[in-house]
Amino acid sequence: MAFFLQSDTEKAEKYLSELVSSKQLYAKIDRPTGIVTFQRKQTANDTLEAWANDIDSLLGLVDNTCQLINKENMMHAARKQAEAEKGVTPSAAASASAPMAVDSKDATK
Repeated sequence: MAFFLQSDTEKAEKYLSELVSSKQLYAKIDRPTGIVTFQRKQTANDTLEAWANDIDSLLGLVDNTCQLINKENMMHAARKQAEAEKGVTPSAAASASAPMAVDSKDATK
């Protein structure tokens, strides 16, 4: 912080201490490492609320994924039923949609 204020460490610490003492700013100074933290420590209630929001978001994602899986299963079952009604077996449908291989000897005749 002293670097950004273009002053020495003592002046920056004194200025920061005055701001914290006057409650204009929240900060925690770790002198041995020279790190200043400006974030308040969360209370247990804040942590629990953040956790509940994260769990709610996760459950929403799981619910959406389950709906997409069910939709895919229904589409697969409907496609299978439609093929069965037409009398087309799945292996015949796959071979019918596959491109035919052309023998080069037959193509020249």
